Amino acid sequence: MRLTVAICTWNRCDLLAKTLHAMQSLQPPKDCEWNVLVVDNNSTDKTAEVVEDFREKLPISYILERKQGLSNARNAAIEHSDCDCDYIVWTDDDVIVDPAWLRHYSEAFRRWPNGVVFGGKVLPWYEVTPPRWVKDNMQTLASSFALRDLGDEERALAGNEYPFGANMAFRRDAFDDLRFDPDLGRKEKSLVGGEEVQAINKLRSNGADVVWVPACSVEHYLPKSRMTLRWVRAYFAGQGYTSDLARRAGAKTLFGMERWRLRVFLVQTARWMGQRLAGKASPIWLASMLQASKTLGILKRQRADAQLKPK
Repeated sequence: MRLTVAICTWNRCDLLAKTLHAMQSLQPPKDCEWNVLVVDNNSTDKTAEVVEDFREKLPISYILERKQGLSNARNAAIEHSDCDCDYIVWTDDDVIVDPAWLRHYSEAFRRWPNGVVFGGKVLPWYEVTPPRWVKDNMQTLASSFALRDLGDEERALAGNEYPFGANMAFRRDAFDDLRFDPDLGRKEKSLVGGEEVQAINKLRSNGADVVWVPACSVEHYLPKSRMTLRWVRAYFAGQGYTSDLARRAGAKTLFGMERWRLRVFLVQTARWMGQRLAGKASPIWLASMLQASKTLGILKRQRADAQLKPK
């Protein structure tokens, strides 16, 4: 079995070094050939030098992708992956992989010969102790921190369940007719996502199985800067911007935005701000804040679409 571990990176050379250092402890099966492919998406730091430092420590290669955006970087990884490899295993530039990570994946690939997409746990690697409101609401906030834990049972995932990009694998031949959408996915500081879900949905529409492999775990870096209300609100606004929510036919609009969503945004914003100012510990304030943030993202998308329409 031949595996390519793909890492797309942008200006995080210090964390990338820690990720690559952890990969030196990987213990793949003896009959497994593997290599690491680092895609540098226009970094201005010392990313290239970091990869060079691991040339004699890992089976590693480096490519530079000038087109900005995670989807472009991932597509470059697909183009440059070994055509003879059986699977591409994706992870991020800020994770610590378990030593048995590739072994568990390769065993799962054999157990699920019809599996096309696989994924495992993404657990937190905290920079600092999280604040109380984060710890008390971690299940609700997990997606905004790119954390994923769908339980301890290995199983085929339901249609509304997805692995996360920090820890997922695709059968290489899935990309014979598939690429990630460059209009979706992170691009510099943009929090627009959706490219993974879109790709997996296309494969599912053709009957592909998506398999959860809980034994395949990684720890994902969670910096202090993300454990803030500002970050969480921005994330859920980005989620709303890329959502597939159908618009109501004939809904009244204001400057291209559905008026009923504007009301939802204002009501939920008032609710969460009122709860916080009152000092209440109830999770109601958080649910209201997330709903307001997601709705704001949808409104921004509607406004942008309206401005693009010919007058």
